[in-house]
Amino acid sequence: MKLEELKARQVAARKARDPIAAAYTRLIGAADNKLRAQNAPAEEKVIAAVLRADLAGLNERAAQLLTLGRDAEAQAEQAERDLLGTLVADLDAGMLSDADLSAEITRLIQGGATNIGAVMQGLKATGRTYDGAAASRLARAQLA
Repeated sequence: MKLEELKARQVAARKARDPIAAAYTRLIGAADNKLRAQNAPAEEKVIAAVLRADLAGLNERAAQLLTLGRDAEAQAEQAERDLLGTLVADLDAGMLSDADLSAEITRLIQGGATNIGAVMQGLKATGRTYDGAAASRLARAQLA
């Protein structure tokens, strides 16, 4: 997921006067700050980390509220938790699993990729999202 996609969803929510627009605004701010701080070219990876951290924080807060008997407050934040859960699930659905990643690397090596750079370039050309560290580890193991 790109920052521009989050911004487009936020604008649509604001136009619809959906209260969830505030959640998008907060996510955009957090992702933008993290991208600037890290000077990160891996925008999708940073946004995924922000979404997961935010969801974990909201789930922890909801558990604490329920423990304290503040069910109404926990329920009030349910829409935001649902939104983040959906966004994280969408990210996970589009990401290559380690097994798929390994199969793709094997295909690239059989197709003539002879070094780590060629394998990584081939993976990037697929247009799919994947864990770069896992891809590097798997490619190095297969090329050895």
